[in-house]
Amino acid sequence: MVNYCVCAGCKNTVKNGHRVHFFPKSRSVFRAWVNFIRTKHADFSAASVSKTSVIFSAHFTEKDYAVGDLMSYKMGFKTRVRLVADAVSTMYATVVEAVDGGQRAGQPRAGQQRAGRSNALMKQKVLTVCATCGYERYWQNQPMLHRNMPVCNLLLSGAIHFSGCMATQKLRILTLFGLQCISARTFFCHQHLYTIPVIMQAWQDEQTGVIRELKEMGGGLAISGDCRSDSPGHCAKYGTYSSIEERTDKIIDLKLVQSSEIPNSTWCELEGLKRSMFFFKEPEPTCVDPHHRQTSAGKVVYL
Repeated sequence: MVNYCVCAGCKNTVKNGHRVHFFPKSRSVFRAWVNFIRTKHADFSAASVSKTSVIFSAHFTEKDYAVGDLMSYKMGFKTRVRLVADAVSTMYATVVEAVDGGQRAGQPRAGQQRAGRSNALMKQKVLTVCATCGYERYWQNQPMLHRNMPVCNLLLSGAIHFSGCMATQKLRILTLFGLQCISARTFFCHQHLYTIPVIMQAWQDEQTGVIRELKEMGGGLAISGDCRSDSPGHCAKYGTYSSIEERTDKIIDLKLVQSSEIPNSTWCELEGLKRSMFFFKEPEPTCVDPHHRQTSAGKVVYL
């Protein structure tokens, strides 16, 4: 359910980063809130207040909030901030008109908003008006991609993913600095729809180029292969088998093996070797150690 502020002329919304506050139960504070609203809305009375009536945070100052809650909110540890017991709204100046998810003068700083709520928080669109001739122009801080997605959102997700960093930690660091950023949910959505397909396409293009180069060289292939699991011992869930061409020192194939596909995790290397051999279809490959049930690290396969 969408809540609207009962203050006259207030066009703030939750999408602008504002918090909502319901009317207090204390009679004296309740009357003070009603009297504040009546300064601009003469027809408003105590009978007009319902269970869904709210006042947005734009009408309160920082002194009206509990210090501990406000600090935790700015650091990203809390999503709700409590007002002090006798807090009364006193501000009518901070009225924001939302323009396509953007902001005008008077909107709270980005550090005071909940970072990473949606794409709308990352897109800032400001209306500038010439005081002399009245010419109006919209300024936005970044271009938009398809589906009205700000380009910096996707660039941030790509930078985190391609660098191998943990998304939750990096986004928490940006939040602690008071910088407005995407949420972890948005990052994983970008990862699924954009960055992982890009990585797969880049690897396929690189692999095709390496194979083309080896075909032009001639003389067959000299391949070394080895498997690396995601954890030491015999409890690994995944194993990655890599095949590298000895003359060019370039990886030409990668195979991922899950332990549930084989009898146990110690078979990851053998299964990875088999799958790599199917990749090199002709001529039929032979292994330098064909008598051993399991393959050994550092083996060389000549094709």
